[in-house]
Amino acid sequence: MKRTVQELPEVVAIGRKLGADRFMVTNAIPYAEAMNDESLYDPSSNDRSVMTVPGVGLDKAALREVSKCGVADIRMDNVGFGGELGRCPFIAGGSAAITWDGGFSPCLPLMHSHSHRTNDRLRFSKRWIVGNLEDSTLEELWNRPEHLAFRRQVQLFDFPPCTICHGCILNEKNEEDCLGNAFPACGGCLWAQGFIQCP
Repeated sequence: MKRTVQELPEVVAIGRKLGADRFMVTNAIPYAEAMNDESLYDPSSNDRSVMTVPGVGLDKAALREVSKCGVADIRMDNVGFGGELGRCPFIAGGSAAITWDGGFSPCLPLMHSHSHRTNDRLRFSKRWIVGNLEDSTLEELWNRPEHLAFRRQVQLFDFPPCTICHGCILNEKNEEDCLGNAFPACGGCLWAQGFIQCP
């Protein structure tokens, strides 16, 4: 966030003293309107400099602070965003998510309904639970046809880049998109578009 990015060089220094050899830097998710001004990423930026937060350009103040760490200290992956460059880290990593009540979801963003803001626009993401561990085994849930079909679709990532688009109201939800994809439509996922790098 803008109010904490100046602490990054000190975090790296402390990490080095403690023996850390890897650092991960990610944007905070702007769940509330007040967080808009704290965002470091600029989805409209075409800046593809070496020092970028995953997939997007940093603003100038953030670049100054990050550059104090040195490129060798922190590797900031440029994942890319939109269309064929989108990549779901959860599907690519072969992971899934289990909710507190046993619900099985293909990823963290779909395991609960939530809203987040991108470019001062609110986007609502509806949860998608494939099934529940109370009724089925993990293997059965993983191999359900709808789950396997969804994973194949996400691996191809034929979704529009909703995180940078202001052209239609379809990017306000994950229920459908302008390419005709039905729920869950992943074009506005901050993880798949490279804005968020956790977990």
